[in-house]
Amino acid sequence: MHRPRHGSPAALAVIVLLVAVTALCGRLAWVRAETGEAGLTPSPAPPKVHLADRDYLRATGGLPLPATAREVGTTSGGGAILSEPMPRVPDAVPVVVWVRDGAAVAQYSLSGGP
Repeated sequence: MHRPRHGSPAALAVIVLLVAVTALCGRLAWVRAETGEAGLTPSPAPPKVHLADRDYLRATGGLPLPATAREVGTTSGGGAILSEPMPRVPDAVPVVVWVRDGAAVAQYSLSGGP
């Protein structure tokens, strides 16, 4: 009796390749949308960070990190997002935040409005 074939090895390889390429493209798109970077993994201090449903863009130059700054979140790549203490007002978000990546600190400014 003849046993039915469920697909050739070449067809299976093509399917596996298509799934891998689709997953890779999805990951690239997510990193790009989340951080503004082109890569498979986000860096600890990317060009764009999210905090409290708001976007912050990395600034050039900038203010030094205040001594009163405290950690308020983390970036997708694991950097610490720091901010000065905010008043207890509903929906208050900082205008400026800093991201610490090891010893380096970068300033980020709020992008856009409410």
